[in-house]
Amino acid sequence: MKLLHTKINLEYWLWALVWFTLPISIRLNSIAIVLVAVVVLLKFIKRPVVISKSYLTPFFFALLFFLIQLIGVRGSMSSLIVWKEIEQLLPLIIFPVLFMMSRINNNEFSKVSLKALVSAIIICGIIMIGESALMFSQTQDINVFTYHQLSEPFSSGAIFFSFFIVISLLRMDIIIDSFSTSFQKYTIVIFLLLLLFLLASKMILLPGLVLLAFKYRRNLFTFLPKNKLVVPIVVITFSLLLVPVLQRFQDFLNPRMDIVMNDKFNYDSPLNGLNLRIIQARFGIEILNDNEAWLFGVGIDKTTELLNKKYVDFGLYTGSNNDTDKGYLDYNFHNQYIETAVRSGLLGLFALLTMITLLVILLLKKQTFVSAGELILLLLFFLTESVLERQIGIVYFCLIYSSYFPFNND
Repeated sequence: MKLLHTKINLEYWLWALVWFTLPISIRLNSIAIVLVAVVVLLKFIKRPVVISKSYLTPFFFALLFFLIQLIGVRGSMSSLIVWKEIEQLLPLIIFPVLFMMSRINNNEFSKVSLKALVSAIIICGIIMIGESALMFSQTQDINVFTYHQLSEPFSSGAIFFSFFIVISLLRMDIIIDSFSTSFQKYTIVIFLLLLLFLLASKMILLPGLVLLAFKYRRNLFTFLPKNKLVVPIVVITFSLLLVPVLQRFQDFLNPRMDIVMNDKFNYDSPLNGLNLRIIQARFGIEILNDNEAWLFGVGIDKTTELLNKKYVDFGLYTGSNNDTDKGYLDYNFHNQYIETAVRSGLLGLFALLTMITLLVILLLKKQTFVSAGELILLLLFFLTESVLERQIGIVYFCLIYSSYFPFNND
């Protein structure tokens, strides 16, 4: 697969580098962002462009979301934790400004970005499976091929890798012509699906498969009758994969919702991915009520402290006596909407929802990089993870929010 066309200029190469490094290393990604910023700024200085007023609305709400989160920390700006939080929020300002100063083309930007992302995932996937195979040879534990054990060589984690795989598959139609043969196309698609199953992130896998089936429903109906021998092989392969993967879905069979309103928990309370998230949402609402902080939130510097207090007060497992096991301490809310409301109140939540609404409008106008399936998956992702509380998450969100192309749809 050719990563970039030879005529693509340096700026496109660097945008491709931003996408390529995103699932691999956040440090490398930060370097790539700096390089893009330098090139865009130099080009703007050399040949200034008139910034369209149509950019101001998306930029305003990104700036508003940034500023609202600073309101609650005016008295503790000397804290290193606060400055790290502020640094993590900087993409909200950086990316809109970069796109305002640039005149990159939507079609070319989409192609180079997706090619770079798919290339990174394939490379990471090969490394992850290789590392797991080596581990399996030493331990004979089949679980090394699933979830966080599989994604351990990289800091992104199984959930974000799964998310990027689904995004890549949803947008595969844009870059499918880059593959020279049908064999290459099917090999890469099957490999990405294999990784998706092995990573076994149930919060991404289930909605991802539904979105993929809907997106490519016509292709499936034409492919299946013509490839009768391929279908049973693929079905048998993925059925075998379900053996270790199904262990990750046990909480769907026994969610134990009866305990979510308990006044007290024990270290061995039957918590799982579903009921824990509901308990955390309950804690978030209680924190807002206890602190009368519905308008502005409790602040980005107090959120973790107050949630940790809830874990302790309600008796959730907080680790053993060693330094490495902290139990549920420092766990976030695993829900971006609740996280934003607690951190910056209803004003912050309003700013975030407005940014999402603008994304929908730009999507309908075909003036943005993001696709409908990608946005739906992201909104569902927000329900199960505090996506913007990790650097990889906020960089991705700011990339798709800021990639606004009012001057061309080609």
